[in-house]
Amino acid sequence: MHQNRTTTPIVTRVSKALVGFLLVVGMVCLGIASANAGPTVIGVDGTTVHIPIDILDGALDVNYGALRKLPGYDVVTVKYPRSFGILTLGGPGYDKSVAIGKAGTIDQIKKAQNGDPTVPVKLACWSQGADVCTQVNDQFFEEGYNQSSVDYLLFGNVDNAYGGCKVWIPKIGKNGIFIPGAGVTLGNATPTKASDAHITELLYEYDGFARAPEYPINILADLNAVAGTLLEHGSYRFADPNAPGNIVSTTPDGKITNIMIPVKEVPLLTVARFFGLPKFAADVINPTLKAIIDTGYGPVAKGPGTYPTEAVSMKLFPSKEKFQLDVTNVQKGLAESGEKLAAIFRPASPSPTTQSNHQNAVTTPIQNSGPPVAAHRNKLRSSVSPGRTNHVNTTPSSKASKVHRGRSGGRSTHSANSS
Repeated sequence: MHQNRTTTPIVTRVSKALVGFLLVVGMVCLGIASANAGPTVIGVDGTTVHIPIDILDGALDVNYGALRKLPGYDVVTVKYPRSFGILTLGGPGYDKSVAIGKAGTIDQIKKAQNGDPTVPVKLACWSQGADVCTQVNDQFFEEGYNQSSVDYLLFGNVDNAYGGCKVWIPKIGKNGIFIPGAGVTLGNATPTKASDAHITELLYEYDGFARAPEYPINILADLNAVAGTLLEHGSYRFADPNAPGNIVSTTPDGKITNIMIPVKEVPLLTVARFFGLPKFAADVINPTLKAIIDTGYGPVAKGPGTYPTEAVSMKLFPSKEKFQLDVTNVQKGLAESGEKLAAIFRPASPSPTTQSNHQNAVTTPIQNSGPPVAAHRNKLRSSVSPGRTNHVNTTPSSKASKVHRGRSGGRSTHSANSS
C-alpha cells in the first residue's frame, strides 16, 4: 500500500506534463497552419486519356502559363482521376471523377484560406475541371461560404449557359439519363451560376465542348464543331483573355463575364488545308462557309447584360426572323467570296510610286540631253578661226544639190563650204 501511495503522485505529474506537451505541440501546429495560409493559384485539369503519357496541357498552362507567374502566389494542382470511363481507357466514370475532383478542390480552397475569407484564391479550371469548379461554386453558394476573394477562370467550360455541351442537352425527366461505360448523366445539368465569387468564362468560337451549335440540323455546323473541338479545345495555352479582338459579354447581374475568342478561318478549312487544300482556295471559300456554319448558332452575345443566365438548349429549327437574317448573312458571305475570287484574276494595277518611277525613267534621258548638245555647239564654235565670220547660206545652191545627190547615191561627200 505504501508503494502505491508513492507512485500515484509520480504518475499524476507525468500525465499532466504529457498533456501540457501535447497542448503546446497542438498550438504550434495550428500556428504553422495559420502561417501557411496565403494567396494561392489552384489548377483543376480536364479529362485525359489514361495512358502513361499525359497528352493534353494542364489548366495552369492557359494564357502561356500566366497564372503560374503571379508574384506571391503558391501554385497547386488538384489531383483527381480526370476520367471518362471507357472513353479514357480506364478510371472511374465521369460523374465519379467530377465528384472526387470537387471534394479535392474544396479542400484546397479551404486550406489556402484557412478560415480567412480575405485570402485571395484563383482557380484555373479547364473542360471537366470547369465542371468541377462549377459544382464547387454551387456548393459554396448553398452553404453560404464567403467567396468574395475567390476568382474562377473557366475555359472550355462544358457548363456554359450558351452552348456548353452538358447543358446543351435538354432536360430528360427528373434526374436525366445515365450512360453506362462512360459513367455520365446527361439531361440534368445546370449552367454555371452567379455567386459572390468572380467568375470568368473563356472559350474559342468553335470549341464544340464549350459552344455546341444551337441548331444541330445544320450538318456543316456540327462537323465544324467537331473539327473545332479537335483544334481549339486543347489550345487554351495560347488563349489571351485580354486580347483586343475578344467578344466580351456579361450576365444581367454582371457577376459572370463571358469572353469568346473569334476565329478567322473556320476549323473545317484548317483541316482541309492540312490535307492539301491551297490556302488561296481556303481564303475564297471561308466567308461563304463561315456564314453558312453560323446559321447553326444563335446571335453572339456582346456587351453588358447580354449573356444568358439560363441554359440555351439545342433547337430543331430557327425562327422566321432568324432565318431571314441568316439568308442576308449568307448573301454577304457569297459577295465577299466573289470579291476575293475576282481579286485573284484581276491584273494588279501599278501603284502611284511605280507610275512615278516609270515616268522618271522615260523623261530623264530627255532632261539630261541638254549638256551634251551645248558641249557639241561649243566645240563647233571653238573650231572657227578667230576674227573670221561664217555665214549660213539658206539658199539652195547647185553644189548643195550635188551633195544631196551624192548622199543619196551612197558616195562620200564634203561640206559645201569646204569647196
